[in-house]
Amino acid sequence: MYCPNCKQEYDGKFCPECGTKLIEKPTNASGISLNLGDANAISGGLHVNDSHAVHNEDKSIHNISNTTSNVTNITQVSAQKTEIELLQERKTQFLNACKRAYEDNVLEQREVVELEELRIKMGLDKTTADNILESVRVMSDRNARKSELNPIAKTKLKILTSNLQKNEVKALMDQIDSLEPLVRRYDHDELSRKYYLVLAALKPEKCIEQKERTKTDTYWEAFWSYLAYIKAGRLIDAEETLASLDHFSSYPEDNMTVLAAAGALMMGDKAEAKEYLDAVNGDFTPALQRFVDSIYLLLEPKTAKDMGADEDTCAFYLVNFFGQKDPKAKAEEERLMREVAEAERKRKEMEEQKRREEESRKKAEEEPAKKRKSRLNLAAVLSAYKELQEDIVSSYLKGDSFYNGKGVVKDYKEAVKWYRKAAEQGYAKAQNALGDCYYNGEGVDADDTEAVKWYRKAAEQGFAAAQYNLGDSYFNGEGVERDYTEAIKWYRKAAEQGYAIAQNDLGVCYFEGKGGVEDYFEAVKWFRKAAEQGLDTAQYSLANCYRRGIGVLKDQSLAKEWYKKAAEQGHLRAQDELNELI
Repeated sequence: MYCPNCKQEYDGKFCPECGTKLIEKPTNASGISLNLGDANAISGGLHVNDSHAVHNEDKSIHNISNTTSNVTNITQVSAQKTEIELLQERKTQFLNACKRAYEDNVLEQREVVELEELRIKMGLDKTTADNILESVRVMSDRNARKSELNPIAKTKLKILTSNLQKNEVKALMDQIDSLEPLVRRYDHDELSRKYYLVLAALKPEKCIEQKERTKTDTYWEAFWSYLAYIKAGRLIDAEETLASLDHFSSYPEDNMTVLAAAGALMMGDKAEAKEYLDAVNGDFTPALQRFVDSIYLLLEPKTAKDMGADEDTCAFYLVNFFGQKDPKAKAEEERLMREVAEAERKRKEMEEQKRREEESRKKAEEEPAKKRKSRLNLAAVLSAYKELQEDIVSSYLKGDSFYNGKGVVKDYKEAVKWYRKAAEQGYAKAQNALGDCYYNGEGVDADDTEAVKWYRKAAEQGFAAAQYNLGDSYFNGEGVERDYTEAIKWYRKAAEQGYAIAQNDLGVCYFEGKGGVEDYFEAVKWFRKAAEQGLDTAQYSLANCYRRGIGVLKDQSLAKEWYKKAAEQGHLRAQDELNELI
């Protein structure tokens, strides 16, 4: 059969080089135009990237031996071809025979023998033939790799992503070796990109060893290996690796420009790095945004800030490629410096206070009568303040009595009157209670905006229940525009004070990815805090995580334990789940 595109004859239904459907050779075809394709790639040490499926008419065997009949054809035209052309033609025919042998992704002993016999008949040296066979094997393995991650691989990828975002170097070092089998097994772009990124940054020698061990690179292996070579001081190998990225035409060219800028920056040449950065048109793989941001932070910090870049989100690149101090460590140092400064300030204040007290003592000795009068005035002020506080608390308690009908007839309007009196004097509990009345329409017309006003006043004083209520208002968009980031902010303030409902709802936000990226581990942390306080909904959620292995290792025993705790409090869904596990 004949390929009208490659101008060559092949066995099968489709061209193994370009995928074109094969036809009967036209009678007016003026010879065969040799497509060196893969053979040139192999002989030149380039990378073979072939996604074609090789088809063969002979279903019983791979028909390797049929190739030997073509050897005669080579000798018949040898007078018309140069030695190089003949060698490339033999390589091409041997490559096609190898592809047919690997069509089922298995190379049997019989096929090994046939390929060796073919090599000898063609006069190919063993090293060249072995290189061709190895390239086809790698290509066959890659074509057989899966692209859809299983649940375990997905979870590992999420853990890797979380550790990358937080620059948790120790956790990444502990995890990276366990990802190597997954990278070999799956043809998954994100997994490959993040695996080789971490490997190049934290274990450059291993990254280089893996690259040099394989005959055919993947894109991200070659991409990040460029920086691994630079970290190892192997600059010639780095430049060769950068040049090899030209062969991956499906990725944006700007990726190489960004990478060159990073390499120049790592080698201390900021001027060259700036030139490369200026040449970036913005057409790079979106997943490299943080990498690009980190370069801007070092070369053009003002532009980086305008772009929304910050050191925390770029910490992994800044620390592990460009030798910057970890933002968390820098923040800790700044905190310690502030503490030292604050301690010094307090020391000076104490000295000043001591000096003033000494002066006051002397004056008191000189003017005893005046001193006694001053004490009487202070006592009067304290007494007045105490009476005011008692009046505020008394007003709140009166409101609470009318609200709950404790000792009086329940009267929401009267409750609102007393709550308002205490609230307007700044009493946080009364402000939160008044917010509840507006939210529920008890004693006043329902008004979410007014409710939020009073919740905020109490929340800003640190009252946990009000902080939770304000967070809930933002979460549901009641009285304010819906804003998950603000909701999480106020949930967290209440949760950190031990408010169980806020802890549970904060866990839900992390579990569902509200206001940011899903973080199952953070979700489990807050579910557990609320569950340990006896909140049935949190106990149920924590049990679900243990049952399905989300954010924790799967543990049916612990799942039963938490389902049981929730079920004993009347949680119906927990009872159903528990019955399924028993």
